[in-house]
Amino acid sequence: DSYSHQFHFPMSMMLMKWMSLRALHLRDTKLESLPNNIGKLVHLRYLDISWCDFEILPKSITRLVNLQTLLLDYLHNLEELPRDLNRLAKLRVLGIAKCQSLKYMPDGMKRMTCLNTLPLFVVAKRDSSIKQHGIDELE
Repeated sequence: DSYSHQFHFPMSMMLMKWMSLRALHLRDTKLESLPNNIGKLVHLRYLDISWCDFEILPKSITRLVNLQTLLLDYLHNLEELPRDLNRLAKLRVLGIAKCQSLKYMPDGMKRMTCLNTLPLFVVAKRDSSIKQHGIDELE
């Protein structure tokens, strides 16, 4: 998709100018990736990348320590969430509805004590080679 590739490079540069950004709404932009420097937006509280074409999220997303809402709804190709997602200690809403390709939830979800909206919790299948993450993660 040429639109997403044209948009990706300038976005990386623009993010550096928006260091105080509090909300970023990229819903339905058909982006295929986020730049790694997204993690430098430490003041970001709201990020909506629903209805995009992501297969993976950058690890740097876990540096968004003030993030309260992360909307990933309808990311049909997203296979996994970042391992250190529990670093987002202030996260209240994790929108992952209709993320059918998710294989499991990352370790440490129970440390996300502010999380009050989680529409889906994926438990790895028994025969999977993926480390087992059970519902006890949500104590």
